[in-house]
Amino acid sequence: MTTRTSPITEHIFSARELRNRGYSASTIRRLVLRKRLLTIYHGVYVRQSIWNSWSREEKEIARCVGYSKVAKDPIFTHLSAAHLYGLPTLSKSDFLHVAQTSLCKKAPPGIRLHRYSFDIQKHSAATAHGVLATSPLQTVVDCSRVYGSLEGTVIADSALKTMVNFAELQAALTTVKGYGSARAKEVAERMSPHSESVGESITRYRLHEFGFPAPEEQVSIRTPYGLFRPDFIWRDLRVILEFDGRGKYQDYGDTQQALIRERDREKALANQGWIIVRVNWESVYLYPERLARDLKRAFVRARKL
Repeated sequence: MTTRTSPITEHIFSARELRNRGYSASTIRRLVLRKRLLTIYHGVYVRQSIWNSWSREEKEIARCVGYSKVAKDPIFTHLSAAHLYGLPTLSKSDFLHVAQTSLCKKAPPGIRLHRYSFDIQKHSAATAHGVLATSPLQTVVDCSRVYGSLEGTVIADSALKTMVNFAELQAALTTVKGYGSARAKEVAERMSPHSESVGESITRYRLHEFGFPAPEEQVSIRTPYGLFRPDFIWRDLRVILEFDGRGKYQDYGDTQQALIRERDREKALANQGWIIVRVNWESVYLYPERLARDLKRAFVRARKL
């Protein structure tokens, strides 16, 4: 099995690797005390300045890479595997999640072991960071069972873009037995290959949660100002629902010009009889009742037209 390495991997060193580079044990201790080096796992280090520059997701990956330097071929699972594949997560964990195998039978400090009733090595794969993790499909199933259907839907939607097949994932989620099977089946019902962001995944989840009819996703509508591809539409009511993410307009060049073009398209859509509802992260994740309220009002207005 071939493995690839990532830039993160290049910054993680075990004590042995540092000694091979000429650092004595006393020098390593001194650099740690001076906060030049950070201990990310017992006997594993990274430069403090590098660590400070990383995102939460990058730090989680670094912790996995660090543990793999002092453990014997660990297989990362659940949230740890999701981070290694670059799948978005909503939950945080104080533990690294590792499969219980013949090489790892007792959990060291900071590690949460997960037991499988099958040979997990046959359901694992090398990641871009040079360490093993449960396969993307198994990772989605595990997270759906343990962390709930919202988290599972977010992770499943992302995995469906390039990593897993929809039919195969749906089959895996619906045939799960035992603990978390109900959550997994909910994810199978709510996931979509059309989602383009975490915000869209959560929005669609809320629509299902509040009992709204299923919308069409990412459908192109022609306007005098070009094609408009809203996140969700109800064609019979001529209602559009758009999730506004912070990076939504930066993906299309100059932000100011993108906003102007967006307003022009919205005016054109309004002239064609469409009602547009906009939501943001706060209204779908923190206060979803706002989403339900605004969309219900739009539905009532649409039915009066």
